[in-house]
Amino acid sequence: MIRLYFTSAILLIGLGICQAQNLYDAQWVLGYDISTDLDECFLTNLDFRDDTLRIDTINCIDDFILDGANFSMCDKKGNLLFYTNGCDILNANGRIMDGGDILSPGYIEQEWCSFFGHPIANTVVSLPEPCSDQMYHVFSLDSQPGIILNETIGSSFAPINLYQNVIDISKNNGLGEVVIQDSIVLQDTFSLGHLKATMHANGLDWWVILPEALTNCIYKIQLTQEGITAPTKQCLGHRWNNSSGGSSTFSPDGQYFARFNFQNGLHIMQFNNESGEFFEPIDIQFPNDNFPTNSGVSFSPNSRFLYASTTNRLYQFDMEANDIDSSRIVVAEYDGFVNFSSTIFHKSRLARDGKIYIGVFAQHRNLHIIHKPNLKGVECEV
Repeated sequence: MIRLYFTSAILLIGLGICQAQNLYDAQWVLGYDISTDLDECFLTNLDFRDDTLRIDTINCIDDFILDGANFSMCDKKGNLLFYTNGCDILNANGRIMDGGDILSPGYIEQEWCSFFGHPIANTVVSLPEPCSDQMYHVFSLDSQPGIILNETIGSSFAPINLYQNVIDISKNNGLGEVVIQDSIVLQDTFSLGHLKATMHANGLDWWVILPEALTNCIYKIQLTQEGITAPTKQCLGHRWNNSSGGSSTFSPDGQYFARFNFQNGLHIMQFNNESGEFFEPIDIQFPNDNFPTNSGVSFSPNSRFLYASTTNRLYQFDMEANDIDSSRIVVAEYDGFVNFSSTIFHKSRLARDGKIYIGVFAQHRNLHIIHKPNLKGVECEV
């Protein structure tokens, strides 16, 4: 049995002069080692290189866990290059990459990395350097204790540093080396689990965004051929009074950004992927749902429909509706099925095969699938 934790780290790919159609997100490495062999580790790999799902088992270092932070990176042809749990970067052979052993210095490294990995999803994202086949940038967040992220509960642990690691994949016969390690890009108190990226309108560069904790502000950084730009901050819309967790994503066309958790609801903003400006925020609440630890959000391939999960229900919203809130439709409800754990709705992610895959909060043997997410209502076929 492979026990899977599904997280929604997502890489949105576009077209450009240097970045033609590519397969950077063609393989997803999931799960953690449950083998009894002390010298082996087995993870699950979801392979979408042929635009259909193939499930494989891959080997890695012993006791490696992809449970919270999780990101996989392929080359433009879809060959797996490396993957990370927010603590270590493993190369294509399943071994720690040279220089890839510390992504979360401080509390996470000392208390979590030796046996678990970074516990928070969406705290790491990797991007190919524009117009380069050998350089990759990994942005990651630490977490430190005693930081207030919830105005009601009080202190928790929260990210205060955004790091950049740069990989030269041509080193070590193609297995790669981290040539710039733990360079601090930005310092503040950040929201847990909302580090995201989307492609610039020019089809070359990237936008990296990161919400500030307990505010309505978002930091934006641009990755170009010359490196990263100085961070800018924009404040608009609803002020989050609880920044401890949830999900967020960009639409595939880069025109919308959605952010979601139980305490604050669903917040959708339009995004100008040329200027990097957010505008026209919308707030949507879920008074009939209780999902304190479970929320997921994904867009359909055509960017028209937004899917939001609330533990026991899966909702669809129509971005073309005059009133997006009023367009909500329940397209699936939890039916009580248990296969090791209750198969409720949690994190979600759009795959290259045009389907959306939804995981469960705890250990599980199944993933939900939205087979036709471009279709309205129950025709989407959950």
